[in-house]
Amino acid sequence: MKGIVWGKTFASAVDKLDQIAIQYEQLHINPIRIIKSRTEYIITYENGDYWRACCVNTSSRGYKCNISYIDNSIPNEIIETIILPCTTSPPYQGIIYYQ
Repeated sequence: MKGIVWGKTFASAVDKLDQIAIQYEQLHINPIRIIKSRTEYIITYENGDYWRACCVNTSSRGYKCNISYIDNSIPNEIIETIILPCTTSPPYQGIIYYQ
């Protein structure tokens, strides 16, 4: 599964991805690769799951994922033009809003 956490700011996306990482720890699923810098945060898990934190802007087009966690404060126009086209990878897809 590929997931992206879309935040209005990069910091809000990182905070949500940290919460997701805690849930994986509770399930005893370990990360095999973590990339964390000022501009990038990516976690790859041993079960094949992949998570990325993104700040929404026009350069965010082109990412593909199954699951999108979307910050409630992102305007609907941006969700429809940037995020929804990225959330298309089969075999399943989901959109979850967070605050």
